[in-house]
Amino acid sequence: FDAVDASNAADYVGLYNLLLAAPRLRPRGFLRTEHALTVASGLDAVLAEEFPFDPRGSRAALAAAGWTPRAVVSEDAATSERVVRLDWRRASRPRLARARARLLLSQLVQRCLPLPMNADMLADHTAPIALSYAWPKTTLATCLEFALRLRPDASAGALDAVLASPDLPRAPFLRNHVLALRIEAAARKTRLRRLAPRHILSRALFPDGLARLVAPLPRAAATTRLDLFAPRAGVFEPALGAALIKDDATLRRFLANQGPALWVTRGQDDAFNAAFDWLRRQSLDAVQLLDNLRVEPFARTVALLLPNPPPPPAAAAKRPPLPPHAFFAEHPITHYFEYLLLLDVHTFALLGQPIRLRQICPHS
Repeated sequence: FDAVDASNAADYVGLYNLLLAAPRLRPRGFLRTEHALTVASGLDAVLAEEFPFDPRGSRAALAAAGWTPRAVVSEDAATSERVVRLDWRRASRPRLARARARLLLSQLVQRCLPLPMNADMLADHTAPIALSYAWPKTTLATCLEFALRLRPDASAGALDAVLASPDLPRAPFLRNHVLALRIEAAARKTRLRRLAPRHILSRALFPDGLARLVAPLPRAAATTRLDLFAPRAGVFEPALGAALIKDDATLRRFLANQGPALWVTRGQDDAFNAAFDWLRRQSLDAVQLLDNLRVEPFARTVALLLPNPPPPPAAAAKRPPLPPHAFFAEHPITHYFEYLLLLDVHTFALLGQPIRLRQICPHS
């Protein structure tokens, strides 16, 4: 195409997702994005409010993926709405050292993890915009698709470096997204041979594949009356995520941070989110958070990708042993976790009653 007008879709789906999904452009063609749900006044201000929330780093990352922007700022006289328009053109990808590409992917993965709104943002539907809330528009899948756009010589082994890092099980909150990162990588296994040859050759990316699990939406929880599908000013509608919880004791500790206990004030400090604070302190094997969900409003179901269970022990014994960085690949997922929770990651509030995994996993 010579020109593609994406309107302000980036306000809702994220700038990186939009650029990664862009159609092919002619040599002088451009993709125009508009940014209206923002207090930004120019290119750097938009990049400061968009993942990864660092204008300089974002320029470098997008250049590495082959994009260069030009900003146009205008104001609608009828509404006094300030709109920043960015024209994105294709450019040659610069050479990157492998260490730089690995560091870039690692930083993007850490910065895409969702953060809750603070208490002040919940007072009014304009507050999250005015206070520049980091909307959870970018996921781990975005980071992997971005890495696939880097130059092959720079990105070789980049995902291996992240997945096999000895620091991963100890990194707060990131360790609770290990399963989601491995699932997204397994879903792209054939395309990731350059990024993760070590994991693919060692069969560490779920050698038995993935399955889409479909479950009924949970019944209403005692801690919330939120209707998933009710309009809430286009701002406070739930951003859905799922939590896999290890056992009854872990579930009780999570539920203790719900309802009236969700927000806690200590002394003169601002209220903080107790559920998020508790989650980020949990170990890798106690809680895992997933962001790839599909909700069907009419069927009232939720679907998510989970690893297929390995074969029976007799058949599995004939296989070479899996490497130590093959987290969650040796047993059915129900061996590690007992409960599935549906969450609104804007606040990390529970949506509906906990679901027992063994009741919905066909091979548990």
